[in-house]
Amino acid sequence: TKREMVNTKIGLSYFAVDTDIFQDRKIKQLKRNFGCPGIAILFYLLAEVYRDKGCGLEWDENTALDVADYLGVKETLVDEVVKYCGAVGLFDATLLSGGIITSAAIQRRYLEMCARAKRANVIIPEKYKLPNLPEKTAILPEEMPILPEKTENAPNYSGSNQAYHFFPKKHQHPMRRRRFARA
Repeated sequence: TKREMVNTKIGLSYFAVDTDIFQDRKIKQLKRNFGCPGIAILFYLLAEVYRDKGCGLEWDENTALDVADYLGVKETLVDEVVKYCGAVGLFDATLLSGGIITSAAIQRRYLEMCARAKRANVIIPEKYKLPNLPEKTAILPEEMPILPEKTENAPNYSGSNQAYHFFPKKHQHPMRRRRFARA
């Protein structure tokens, strides 16, 4: 008989990030207020959330020290960034006040990734569960909707075997023009 292997790992090896995350107002404000170290702190914490338990991370002085030490920033900056993330909804403020970093988007993404990895009996531990989490939660920056691309003035290339160029001849890409000018 053929046995099916079941993945029992708790954390994740990787997590997805939407390519338009830096267009989100909350992320832009994070960068404006804290610079690139603020973005680095957020991503470090997200990586730790997904790596360790997958759905949440215990937030305490030791965690703050680990983040500050790894990134070479002050612990006070790490604390300020985490408080900001809780205030604007990047992290759930209620659980953050109890020492847990998580959000509806984090938990939903964790469950989706576990389903894709065919993990059996995945349960979010009680201490990480969001109280009264509705079936459909508000869209957070890391889960922006996919918008159709604007095509009203775009040329129609369907049904033609002609090759087309992304840069018209007079607006040809500068590197391409330079390369062919030397030949």
